[in-house]
Amino acid sequence: MCSLSGSMAADSPDKKKKGKKVMFEEADTVEPFKPTDVRVMEISHLERKTLEEANTCIFRGTFYDEERKSVSVILPPATFFKLHEDPVCQNAFNKVGLEKYFQLPPWGVDIQRAYELMTSIDDNGLAAITDRNGVKLKVQITEELVSEALKLPTPGEAFKLPHQLSEPDKKATFHPTISTETFKDLVDQTLAPPLRLYAHHFAMGRPQKYTHPNKRVAGFIQRAMRSRSKQSGDFSRGILADIQGYKRSKGLQTQPCLAGGLMLTRIAYQAIGMIEELLAPLAA
Repeated sequence: MCSLSGSMAADSPDKKKKGKKVMFEEADTVEPFKPTDVRVMEISHLERKTLEEANTCIFRGTFYDEERKSVSVILPPATFFKLHEDPVCQNAFNKVGLEKYFQLPPWGVDIQRAYELMTSIDDNGLAAITDRNGVKLKVQITEELVSEALKLPTPGEAFKLPHQLSEPDKKATFHPTISTETFKDLVDQTLAPPLRLYAHHFAMGRPQKYTHPNKRVAGFIQRAMRSRSKQSGDFSRGILADIQGYKRSKGLQTQPCLAGGLMLTRIAYQAIGMIEELLAPLAA
């Protein structure tokens, strides 16, 4: 069983029924960036069967930022990293240059610094992140920094991912369907596990459903799997664009969610010179 004990554990069912007055009082007393009401996610990018077979789970909690705004946060525990060892996933990641990221030792989400990066980055890549001395630094987030932080292929030397799938690639990747392309619509279902893991690590915000892969990444991986040689992709470009895009999105204003916290933490720590001081992963 996957459970969490201590101060981060979810409140009892009786405490879930909170009026607005109680919620405001809680926001005034809870320390900023401290997760509360942490409980196991019922639905995520990963299938429940996959999580159960690995004896792991994914947690969701809530924290308040410095302006007392309530934000949801996704927190994978240390046991989650077992999923990176799946041979099918490793094979796919090796073909496109993602293997070094998914071979990194487990680390934890720094909620404050990940959130600062997510909410302060501008279109030029400038962000304000708190350093080890409590000083908020202005730092430049570049594709090269993202690549180094996440151990991704070097920009400029890797293959660019397509802005959108060509019709031949689309037909090779997804079965024809009247709805938008989902994991279940993939022609090659062996691509679903690595694409689900990719989505968990790199998708920003809270999706309406957890059923859709990154179509550009799906098309790139399926093409690489058909190639005899390795085709390292320039993933850092798309990851940086997605972070900046979420900063501008309506979702950040209406239903803020700190997803992708693991990769955001590494990028933030790389930017402020703390990459060797990553937090330990959440114990479960």
